[in-house]
Amino acid sequence: MCIKSDVTFRFLCQILRKDETATQRVLELSSTLSQLSNSSPSSPTTITHQIKFIDDVLVFTLQALYKLLYPEDQGSYEQFRSILYASNLNEELGKLGYTVSIYESSGKVDTTCYQLVPITTPSE
Repeated sequence: MCIKSDVTFRFLCQILRKDETATQRVLELSSTLSQLSNSSPSSPTTITHQIKFIDDVLVFTLQALYKLLYPEDQGSYEQFRSILYASNLNEELGKLGYTVSIYESSGKVDTTCYQLVPITTPSE
């Protein structure tokens, strides 16, 4: 894995361990984005930057995850997205019994919401 996918993997592992610091970062960004959304509901930024917990499941857009992990804009979002898609992130998460899957598709990568969920096996 490269550095950016390593950072993403470590962060998602912190969420799985219910690390208080990582959880607080998500809640703070979610609150900030919610305030922006309320002040300008039609802003495209509020649509593409979503990150929150829904029933203890992390739901996020890739742009929001990038903003959370790289607030100082280290590199470009497009580079982050490319590296993430080329990484073995889901394979590594799978070893822990989790996967990132689509929560709600918008038809576009940048506005689709993803979720970090346990891998389920079909019941026999």
